[in-house]
Order: sequence, then C-alpha cells, then structure tokens
Amino acid sequence: ETDVSIGMHLKQRRETLVWSVDDVARKTGIPKHAITAIEQENYRAFWGNAPVLDSYIRLYAKKMGFSVLLYEHLITQAKNSIRPSNPGVEFIHEAKVGR
Repeated sequence: ETDVSIGMHLKQRRETLVWSVDDVARKTGIPKHAITAIEQENYRAFWGNAPVLDSYIRLYAKKMGFSVLLYEHLITQAKNSIRPSNPGVEFIHEAKVGR
C-alpha cells in the first residue's frame, strides 16, 4: 500500500476549494512553477534545495488548512525523493541491516 503523496493531497484540496494555481501563487507567494512541480511530485525541480521545497510544502499545506504535523512523513518523503537514486548504495545498506 502506497501513501498518497503530499503533492496529490495539496492538489486535491486546491481543486476542492476551486482555486487555480494562480490563486495559490497569489495567496502564498510561491512561484507557479514550484506549485506545479510539487503537485506533480516533480521534486527534482528542487535539486540541491531541500530547504526551499520543505518551506514551500509547509506554506502550501498551511494555506490549505492542513495540519503540517499530520503530513510530516509525507514532507520528509518528498524531500528524500530529491536525492538521486543510487542502487549500489541501497544494496549495500540493505546488506548491512540484513534484509
């Protein structure tokens, strides 16, 4: 079972409120391209800039009326997905923990 991403939650909430991406950009000060990237889970757009991604998601979530604490694991998941995938490193890690 996979969690719905924070981007999907935010997009669904935005659509429920009948807000456009422009509306969110105006109300939060977050650039439109960043809102779209978050909603599409294109977190690599924030490559090397996890703190910006983190603050944008938190700001967006607050504006949507979400409890940020409730979504903490999804925000962490989003930030972690910025890192490049390196199967070799994961394999070594799994071998160490004995999976």
